[in-house]
Amino acid sequence: MAPPLDPDYAREKEARRKTRREKRRNEALGARNDAHNHVLREDVDALRAAAAAGLDLEDVDDDGCSPAYFAVCRDSGAMLDALAACGVDLGDEGAAGDCGASLASLAATRGCLGALRALGGRVDLARHAGRDGWTAAGAAALQGRSDALDALHGLGVDLAAPCNRHGEAPLAVARKVGHARAAESIRRALADVASRDLDAMPE
Repeated sequence: MAPPLDPDYAREKEARRKTRREKRRNEALGARNDAHNHVLREDVDALRAAAAAGLDLEDVDDDGCSPAYFAVCRDSGAMLDALAACGVDLGDEGAAGDCGASLASLAATRGCLGALRALGGRVDLARHAGRDGWTAAGAAALQGRSDALDALHGLGVDLAAPCNRHGEAPLAVARKVGHARAAESIRRALADVASRDLDAMPE
């Protein structure tokens, strides 16, 4: 049977172990924050280098935000393109991090139209929803973002499609929360689609 450890030695050993754990954690945190910083600085080359070095570009920070979340908040289509090129799935329902929204609904809510257009080529904006169940059109209607609704219509999104887990259409959502301008944007878009459908009918 081994003799018991000297109490002072045991404390020193545990302190060294704790220091090593904290150092590893800080190194991991620093690397993780590097990805976020590259996005915030819109440094595409640094982001690519970090990805090539094996940095996880889908990791979230201490606030639960992913690098893609920051790319949307910066309204940076270029950074979203770079993240996608580095293998980040922008269509994943958790791509924005812990906020519950999809990247598209986050962009629509914040009126980040450049990000919305960048996402338009990569995800199905009409159907794509986050863990919260809202599509981009539903989020825009809920927040009264007529600019985002106009952009979605321009991208070919069907603004009559259900936009949440309750099966509501964006127009119903905008009316329910009292966003008259958003409701008018949707009505204009629906009238435009109906007019084009009529023009396309054979005489």
